[in-house]
Amino acid sequence: MMTSKKQLNAKYSGYCAYYVEIIPKGVKKYNRPFCPPDNRTKTRRQKNELVRVIDGYSFYGIVTGVPNALELLYRTLPQVIGEVLGRNLVDLVKGDTVFIELFKKAY
Repeated sequence: MMTSKKQLNAKYSGYCAYYVEIIPKGVKKYNRPFCPPDNRTKTRRQKNELVRVIDGYSFYGIVTGVPNALELLYRTLPQVIGEVLGRNLVDLVKGDTVFIELFKKAY
């Protein structure tokens, strides 16, 4: 069995891996090299541009090709959930400033 480092260098050469923080700790967007500490040495691992940490908003934009995809999804969910439940949830959140404020607090 190959170690993860060997897999990155062989089978997945040229690919980029993302550690996605769906809801970031602060209201900021980022896409930077992921340098977690090494559990054995307690030091930061060497920077690798192909292993990245990214916020959820930016990641959804990369994956879909639509920069504001996560916001569009957030705004569409009440309609989809309403259809499943057989209720009109769109009118419930339409014009509700708290609904969008919560999203903006996360992103």
